[in-house]
Amino acid sequence: LYLETNDKGESVLIESKGNYLLMDLGSYGNVDAIISYLKVQGITQLDLYFSHLHLDHCGGGLVGNMVTCGVEKLTGAGITIRTLYLPDPSLAPESSNYSEKYRRFREFMNNKNIVYLKPGDRFAVGDADVQIIGPVNTDQFHPSDYEDKKPSGDGDEESVKYTYYENNCALIAKISCGTVSYLSLSDVLEDEVAQLLKENKALLKADILKLS
Repeated sequence: LYLETNDKGESVLIESKGNYLLMDLGSYGNVDAIISYLKVQGITQLDLYFSHLHLDHCGGGLVGNMVTCGVEKLTGAGITIRTLYLPDPSLAPESSNYSEKYRRFREFMNNKNIVYLKPGDRFAVGDADVQIIGPVNTDQFHPSDYEDKKPSGDGDEESVKYTYYENNCALIAKISCGTVSYLSLSDVLEDEVAQLLKENKALLKADILKLS
């Protein structure tokens, strides 16, 4: 979904046989446009996938509960979240404030219908197969590696180094349906891409690539 709003972010809608997966939610300012599109399409329930928990991916903003305000608006508009897919917490153990964000999402979902994803996991959206292929070797990344980085406007973290670290720990998904494959790199940097190439280069082959 390409959104004509001032807030940055991204959101991709996958559909197969009447089943829907919304991959990321952009920033809070994007959510109204997403809701409008879903309503025009007659979509009232979907699965929601967050590649990582930066505010420009999970619909967050500086209103109310800044982490879950986007999903609260989504459900408040009558869109049911059947399953919430989140990165497994083990993928970014040195994150600065992810533990609190996970707590907020568990609370929002009443500790139900949450699936934590890591490389090797798969799930279906209709006839589409979603395979998590990354991030890999995240134990080789540390916030201290990015002390010299400048702000990218890409996160809400207290320190720029955590933003870069958490981007490299984001989920990478390959979606296949029939003979067509789609690869989503989320916000990973060249560090993680190098690890992916070393780990399993063949998995990165796809018909459609969404750049990080």
